[in-house]
Amino acid sequence: MLNHGRNGAALMNRNNDISSDHTLWIKEQINKGTFVSIHGREVWIKVPGRNLSRIVNVPERGSALYRKAWIDVYNYCLDFLEGSINAACLENKFIQRMGDVWTLNGHVIRWPKFNEMSSSYARGLEDILREYSYVKRRYILSVKKNSGIEVKKTSVSLKNVSSQQTRLKVVPKLQYDEPKKVDVVKRVPVKKEPIKVETITEEEPRKIKPSISRRSVRIPKTNRSTEVPVSFSDSLVIQKISDGDLIGNRDIENFRKSKTDIVVLTCMDVLNPKDEDLFIKNARKCHKEGIVTGAFIYGKATDEHEAAGELKIMLKILSKFEDDFSGLVYYSINNDFVRKNKKKEEKLLEFINMFNAVVSTLKQSGYTALLSMSLESGKILSNICRKHNIQIEHDISYMVVVRDTDEVSENSSKIVVDPWNDYDVVTIRNERIKNSIKKA
Repeated sequence: MLNHGRNGAALMNRNNDISSDHTLWIKEQINKGTFVSIHGREVWIKVPGRNLSRIVNVPERGSALYRKAWIDVYNYCLDFLEGSINAACLENKFIQRMGDVWTLNGHVIRWPKFNEMSSSYARGLEDILREYSYVKRRYILSVKKNSGIEVKKTSVSLKNVSSQQTRLKVVPKLQYDEPKKVDVVKRVPVKKEPIKVETITEEEPRKIKPSISRRSVRIPKTNRSTEVPVSFSDSLVIQKISDGDLIGNRDIENFRKSKTDIVVLTCMDVLNPKDEDLFIKNARKCHKEGIVTGAFIYGKATDEHEAAGELKIMLKILSKFEDDFSGLVYYSINNDFVRKNKKKEEKLLEFINMFNAVVSTLKQSGYTALLSMSLESGKILSNICRKHNIQIEHDISYMVVVRDTDEVSENSSKIVVDPWNDYDVVTIRNERIKNSIKKA
């Protein structure tokens, strides 16, 4: 167990300060919503084994207590992880002691060492707790099955007006029939005139036709690089709103002072109504103030069926934007899924197909769409692509903390996350994409 053998020793495993790596890990937990959630300016962290939460009130960024609040959040997260694992050890069923070692799921547990300089300790505890939860859930399901209770995987079919059943699927190289009953924002570049917004209403829901099978992977005709020539002149000033932030008058002032070209609004989960409402509120605020906007959407989907539902809501939300929307859309893949399945190549090949298809659909709907992922995900997926002679079909923008910026190629786009700055800094290296945004 996580016990140092004397009273109060556990308190040594606490941080007196945090870095951008710690805050990035906190953001990941908020996105997952497993034991951390946000309610206004309050961060709620669950207490292990009890139906209670610790609440940290986070003041404005300019407050002297702002940093202290996030240190408390991180330490309460460690309390949850350590407490949950200690309870699992005391249970002595799925995590068991054998002499001086502890085992889980047939292997010896390697307890992470505390490191105040990074989030490695928290990530190590999180991995152990995730595996414990998986083993316990699998055991409970097997008991239910043996007791005559059966759990079956089901799917839902959508009916169109003619009552013919069609299954909505997202696969690479999507092709459309004529769009049906969907509001689409068409960006028509016209010299010295604003973008025109048209609303198209048809009689039936949109149908998607797959042109290749679900398990197929697109193989390039050549091994040439997909990168296009880049130019670093005439840079756009693009800033991304931090996760969960509500734009206020002070932000609008900052955008104008810094002559920001595009403000990228963040939606943490399109399937969560609260996140959707925050996203739309920020969009309306920017529209009222004449600020040009883009969108950064965290993808939660892990397979084509989840992607279909996510994509449907995504297009509906984006269609609500006004004519000052730049059309720039980032789709951030589920990095946690990539990390969890890094040794399961077949799963990740299907995952690559899935997010390629999502971004293709966004492009076909008239948006300037890019992928976003962490450096770790980029390395894992890059190795798989080389091994199987395939490619990620779209431009990638890597999300990194300040200390990792040197690991990103000069020719690659990136989003630098620095919790102590008001906004995340966006850099686009693809000249074609930059030009398409400027024309819009």
